[in-house]
Amino acid sequence: MANSANRKRPVVLVIDDDPTMQLMAEEALDAAGFECREAEDGTTGLKIFERSRPDLVLLDVVMPGLDGFQTCAQLRALPGGADVPVMMMTGSDDIDSINAAFEAGATDFVTKPINYQILGHRLRYMFRARGNVEDLRVSKRRLTTAQRVAKLGHWEWDFVTGEVDISDESLWILGLRSADLNGTLSGLLTSVHPDDRERVYDSFDRFIRERQPLRVEHKALRGDKEVIIYQEAEVASDEVTGRMRLIGTFQDITSRKEVEQRIAHLEYYDTLTNLPNRSFFEEHLKTTLQFVTPNNLCAVLAIEIDQVRRLNETLGHSFAQELITNVSDRLVGCTHQSDGRRRKRLAANANASRTILARDASSNNFLLMIPHLSKTDEAIPAARDIMDALCKPLSVRGRDTFVSAAIGISVAPADGVDPEVLTRNACTACQNIRSTGGSSFQFYTESMNSGALERVTLENALRKAVEAGNFHIHYQPKVRCDSELATGMEALIRWEDPDLGRVGPHKFIPVAEEHGLIVRIGEWVLKAACAQAKRWQQEGMPPLTMSVNVASQQMEQEGFVETVRRALEETGLEPQYLELEITESTLMSDVESSIAQLREIQELGVKVSLDDFGTGYSSLSYLNKFPIDTLKIDRSFILEVTTNEDQATLVSALIALAKKLRLQVVAEGIEDEDQFEFLKGHNCDLIQGYLFSPPLPPEAFAQWIREKNQDNYLLAG
Repeated sequence: MANSANRKRPVVLVIDDDPTMQLMAEEALDAAGFECREAEDGTTGLKIFERSRPDLVLLDVVMPGLDGFQTCAQLRALPGGADVPVMMMTGSDDIDSINAAFEAGATDFVTKPINYQILGHRLRYMFRARGNVEDLRVSKRRLTTAQRVAKLGHWEWDFVTGEVDISDESLWILGLRSADLNGTLSGLLTSVHPDDRERVYDSFDRFIRERQPLRVEHKALRGDKEVIIYQEAEVASDEVTGRMRLIGTFQDITSRKEVEQRIAHLEYYDTLTNLPNRSFFEEHLKTTLQFVTPNNLCAVLAIEIDQVRRLNETLGHSFAQELITNVSDRLVGCTHQSDGRRRKRLAANANASRTILARDASSNNFLLMIPHLSKTDEAIPAARDIMDALCKPLSVRGRDTFVSAAIGISVAPADGVDPEVLTRNACTACQNIRSTGGSSFQFYTESMNSGALERVTLENALRKAVEAGNFHIHYQPKVRCDSELATGMEALIRWEDPDLGRVGPHKFIPVAEEHGLIVRIGEWVLKAACAQAKRWQQEGMPPLTMSVNVASQQMEQEGFVETVRRALEETGLEPQYLELEITESTLMSDVESSIAQLREIQELGVKVSLDDFGTGYSSLSYLNKFPIDTLKIDRSFILEVTTNEDQATLVSALIALAKKLRLQVVAEGIEDEDQFEFLKGHNCDLIQGYLFSPPLPPEAFAQWIREKNQDNYLLAG
């Protein structure tokens, strides 16, 4: 069909030694819409066929030289000859002649004398049928190719006969041959891994018995290789006979599972030390804390290593990174030793949890969970093992390096049964040691905190500040990577109390959230930031996008979207110049509600940014569900992006993922040129950090913009 695809009329090759028959056929077929080629014998006809590749062949049986049967048989062996329709003309309608025509490869036959008007109709029917067959063949070829690319195969099982029909792709996926199946469903499942065989058979038994759709994932053996297979199947009945069949698919998802495992590893493990990270630690700690009792304790040790910051400043970041890696190895060795002794005592409890050692990259601390203690003092041997192990010098690049550790210990249930609280209390004990310049271990006590009085004092002062509006806002610019033009800024709240002095957001925001003050504070920031953005526009500053953080309690408030609309209306700021930054943990608390709210916000014309991405939840699977405009990569991912290959791979993958989802990408916490060049090279859109500017009060921010204008840092609206 390839050579005839551009011809307007289908071509018929007429092979007949009778000139009169050729002429009559040509006239009739021309009237029927065909174009004719003629050949007076079989040999000539074969040559013309090879040269012109006609759409149909009209072939006489009785000819000198090669007769019609021989010509047809040879034509079928030519390139393109297997599929072309061939109609044979014979003066005899006996059964032997008809059988001989079909055995030679004829598609149809017609007896002489020929009714040429009917002949045209029959040839048109043959041509359409050939087109349908070709379309079916192309469709099947495409399906086969698609299944091969997707590593997908299909099968059918007849309820009545018990026979199984399986595609070639399924056989390849399972590493089977047709002979291995014995035409049975049991044969189809012979490749299932022994570990999963009973479960898969049970699934099929239930599927057959209940006639409900089957969904099962299992391991399979393809030769000596283990692969992961995903099966789906449904019950179907023939529309004509009502006969029941099982129709199913096999898909090799090994590669996908390997990628998922890699992503999970990057999400739950520290890329520098390969230890579990804080997210992993707190998830497992949460599970363990469900079973603590006064006689079944769980200790958390926060381990802070000194020298790391100093060595980072004096010998460089890479040296400090190697030191952390060596410390990690030393801790793994001594904690395994301690855990081995502890588990000997717990030999009667075969299911006893192991200790978990993790690294918190944001603080450069290590965390250790020790479950199944009968009394608080049983955490002391592990702490002593760590102190002893770190007393010995560490060799980094041939240099003996000495470090020491401060170890804070909290024990559940006395010091809390919430993972975050228990970990925070251990860190508080650790900080208490450092505040005295010590290097030892210490158990947490309530007096180590700033104390209940300090917290009450902070709460009371905060309530007064909310009533009086004693807050102000600093603004940190967001700069395009490609042009270094400022296109927006983030509004960051600041509080300076007459008695307490300057109080950082990290101190008063948690108190505001705990005591329900964050909603009023958030509304104040939203309105004040919108008003400032509009004021700058009125003063002649080109429009910039104002980003405002939104707390989870604000999102939970009924009428939050109306609050946003009202802030825009009262300040006169056009909605396209407002962006709301919402953390992924806020959105994940109630996915469906969050999606609905985000859509309402976008309908206002306001942009939405997913803030601190990657720090709270395993939300990759939800990312394409959230109606957002911007993905903001948390600074914890940026810290080691130029020194850690895995971290660089993760950040570049996040940027690529966002681009695939048509999201703008912002990276925060950029502090040096190397980080900036990396992000620029990977097509990050915007950056935010001290490399360009710290958060500034309104007057200083406006001056910063004016200076950048003078330096040809033109603003992009």
